[in-house]
Amino acid sequence: MRKSIRVPAILLQLPLLVLAALVLVGCATPHTIIFKDGSEVRTKDEPSFNDRTGFYEFKDEAGKKHHVNKDEIRSVREGE
Repeated sequence: MRKSIRVPAILLQLPLLVLAALVLVGCATPHTIIFKDGSEVRTKDEPSFNDRTGFYEFKDEAGKKHHVNKDEIRSVREGE
């Protein structure tokens, strides 16, 4: 007769939680925003553009939120 071993539910869910965390971390792609005055800001992820307001919205590497008018930006580069 074999005895069954009970595995705690959290151990069964652990691989799924690890996979979800890796997917979320892999989605972030840093960008560099170059302003017309020559200054640059690195972002945590791709900036979003709001067509209605004409502003780019992003978080810098420190996590601070920014809203910048598109007319102030020269270019946005991925992964730099």
